[in-house]
Amino acid sequence: LAYTVPDTDFAAFPQLQRFAFDRQMNLLREFYPRPAPVEPVLIGADESTMEAFKEEPYTLWHFHLAQTLEALAHAEPAAVGMDIVLPEHSYERLLPGGQLALIRSLVLLKQRTKVSFALTRAGDKLAPVHPSYSRMLSEEDFGIDQVLLDPDRVARRFDESEVNKNGAVR
Repeated sequence: LAYTVPDTDFAAFPQLQRFAFDRQMNLLREFYPRPAPVEPVLIGADESTMEAFKEEPYTLWHFHLAQTLEALAHAEPAAVGMDIVLPEHSYERLLPGGQLALIRSLVLLKQRTKVSFALTRAGDKLAPVHPSYSRMLSEEDFGIDQVLLDPDRVARRFDESEVNKNGAVR
């Protein structure tokens, strides 16, 4: 079963092409399901989490994140993907020891499993990450946290310019 990812710029009938692609994906899932080799576990910060820590801005959650990353390191999962953008600035004056705690937990986690942290865009460039974090993480440890949406607001593709040298999508 051949498939093509809809190209919104060059498709003669873009709605039909999106429909055909979606149908192909649905048929593959229905008739040729492939279970994930590892069952993923999602950990997130929802509205109730934000409410529980409302006295503390998210930007200063270094110790909370460090505890979470350290616990994950001890659990030794197959991989950890964090939809969290690491700080651009040092907040050491406001939160003494927070940066060091976060760095130590990142190093521990990276020693035990594969990691991926979010990068976000600031205009047409990637938002910077503070050097103390980016020094110990490689390019492969980061991924873009935005997706390309088709006119019907569904993500079906990625920006090929964001592919790393090793073939992984950033």
